Amino acid sequence: MTKRLFTIILITLWGAVAGAQAQGSAPVKETPKGKMLSSNDIGINATVVAINLETRELTYKREDGAIRSIIVSEEAKNLPQLKVGDVIKLRYHEAVSIHLDKSSGGKAEYKESAGISRNAPGSKPGGTAGHETTISATIEKIDAINGWVTLKGPKGGLLDVAVEDHAILGKLNIGDLVVITYTEALAVSVEEAPKK
Repeated sequence: MTKRLFTIILITLWGAVAGAQAQGSAPVKETPKGKMLSSNDIGINATVVAINLETRELTYKREDGAIRSIIVSEEAKNLPQLKVGDVIKLRYHEAVSIHLDKSSGGKAEYKESAGISRNAPGSKPGGTAGHETTISATIEKIDAINGWVTLKGPKGGLLDVAVEDHAILGKLNIGDLVVITYTEALAVSVEEAPKK
């Protein structure tokens, strides 16, 4: 249910996010657990232009001037608190990281976790949603000459991966785990229309 709701939120808001400019995209960097392959933050503000509570249609104006409409799900309980002129703020974050787990006894596995929180009933609409997927794979073969590593996933499938930095191949061993984590989070908040 939580994954389905998170997907619905993302699909519903995609029209708004599609017009957004990325606020920042971080380069590859070292983290305490390994390498951050990519990180991206998108933030947009949209002003409410019209609301039809009967049909649950919300019309908003993006910062680039484009006007769009969406049908808001019944799960958004605080829609009646939204007013024309209110500013909807969306913040979306995604990141992919990878690290080597040399602890003994590790095995390839797949894990997912998700969560959603909503503002209290009667308050302005808003809340947060997050989803994280972690996949670990076992190193089955190392081809130092050609710069390839063969990984075996949690369901037994094999995947050959090119390694750009050939120096790292000397640090790898058959049986080591490679752990890849994909994280995404969405925050929605509403600010009252500015006083005139």
